[in-house]
Amino acid sequence: MQGADIHTVTQLLGHKDLRMAARYQHLSPTYLQAAVKGLDTAFGPELAKLAVLEGAMQSDVSEGGYLI
Repeated sequence: MQGADIHTVTQLLGHKDLRMAARYQHLSPTYLQAAVKGLDTAFGPELAKLAVLEGAMQSDVSEGGYLI
């Protein structure tokens, strides 16, 4: 939560993959909210478009359509 990404932490701790580092990663709700705000600032309009597209694809599948 001090700014190092999980890939760096994994390498520094000598873990073979991200799963072991993720097991010990406990992010506070405040930290997660700040991360979402940062992503929203960077990708807000684009993420909104993706959410609309994803919702449309989900409704197509639930109505008997196929997701390819």
